[in-house]
Formats: sequence, C-alpha cells, structure tokens
Amino acid sequence: MAVCVNQVYQCGDTIDNDGDGLVDWQDPECLGPCDNSETGLGVSIPGGAGAACITDCFWDSNSGSGNDECYWNHQCDPLSKAPDYNPEWWNGNKCAYNANANTPGTNLSCDELLNNQPETCKQICPELTPNGCDCFGCCVIYKEGQKHGPVWLGTENGQGSFACDLEHLDDPKSCAPCTQVKGACFNECGTCELCIGKDTLPPECFPPPPDAGVDGGGGMGGTDAGTPPPEQCPDGLQPCGLQGQDPCGAGFYCITGCCIEQPK
Repeated sequence: MAVCVNQVYQCGDTIDNDGDGLVDWQDPECLGPCDNSETGLGVSIPGGAGAACITDCFWDSNSGSGNDECYWNHQCDPLSKAPDYNPEWWNGNKCAYNANANTPGTNLSCDELLNNQPETCKQICPELTPNGCDCFGCCVIYKEGQKHGPVWLGTENGQGSFACDLEHLDDPKSCAPCTQVKGACFNECGTCELCIGKDTLPPECFPPPPDAGVDGGGGMGGTDAGTPPPEQCPDGLQPCGLQGQDPCGAGFYCITGCCIEQPK
C-alpha cells in the first residue's frame, strides 16, 4: 500500500478500482501515490482543481499556494488568448493572457515563474513530477507510440470534473493545450525513459554487454533484470516498470520508471 502524506488514494490502495486488470502504479492512468483516480489523468484529490487560473504543484496531496511554494498562473500562459483561452477554456477570458499578471502568494513575475520556481518548490515537486511533465500538470503524453501535447491534465469539462484521459488526448476541450514551465520544474521525457503512455523503450536503449551478442530486450524491457537502460533514472534512483526489474521497496512508488519516495 502506498501512502501520500498519511492518506491512501486509489493509486496506492492495492485495488484495481477501474477493473482494467492493472493495479496502482501498473495502471497507465495512475501518476503517483497522490492520484485518487484510475480512470483518467486528473489526480481527483479533494480540492484538486484549485482556484481559477492559479495552480501549484499538481503532484502532491493538495492544491492552492502555501506549503510547497510552487506558483503558476494560467494568465501567464501565452496560449490563453481568444477564442480558446487554453488551458482553462471553461473560465473564458477570466484567465486571459497577461504578461504582467499578479499571482497570489508571490511577487514573482510571469517570466520568473516560467523560468525558475522558488527553492522550496524545487526541493518538493520535481521528484514527484512524471517524465514529460512540468510541476503543474502540463504533460506530453504517448499513445500507441505517438506523442501528444503538451496538454494540461487538470482540464475540466466545464462542470467541475476532470476531463483528460488517454482516449481524448486530441480533444482540446478534454485535454487542453498548455505551455510547460522551464528549469527544475520541467522533467523532460528522454529517449530511454518511461513516460506517461510510453511503457516500452527502443532497442538502442539496451546495448549488449561487451562479451554478448545482439540478443536483448529490444523494446520490451532490458537484457536482464540487472541491466537497466543507462538513462532510465537519475543516479541513485532504482529503475522500475520494465520486465525483469524489481518492484519498488516499502515507502517508494514507481513513477514513470523510477522508484520515488512517497510524500510524507
């Protein structure tokens, strides 16, 4: 069982909540221990939608500025222009692009928020952020080998419910386009990294040992359990998620191919 700040959510309860035969981290729509839905890409935790235009770390146990000092304002997103006002299209011009917008809780400008988040944020949120995403839920998603987005996983349906899922990646009303922030709060999806919807790796990620032939894991997961792709995880993190790799130990959760410590 996986715990997120003393709470157990659907993606950590060891139950196949959506009946697809995949449990918790094995479900492609489970994006971490703080995700309370196996049926879509929104986290669906209480208060997860947050206030209009304003978002903080998308991947922790709450929304709203405060404990993590992560700040983003969709008024700072140059895509938020008429007629679409993405990514919060349902809020109309309330989140219209304004390069000089004021963001509650911080004096940082839009340009500063785009390029460099506060130090506290950088210590908390990036390690929970899946490959291909930024700290605020703006992600590149893969489906059947094709890259989609970036789209905002917090997109709503206009009635207060999360709308984005793997079936509607190209529907801007379900998975709205967004601009990813830069710097430490952006976690790129590397060639030899697992990402949301990308659960296999290309053959070049599995070079044979010097004394071996060409047989290997191909795109399915490695030459053996002891030879992970060299770029799958940063130094010091246990790789996971590919065939033959050990599951994460107690207190850790497999997020896009790497064992990450559960938030406390």
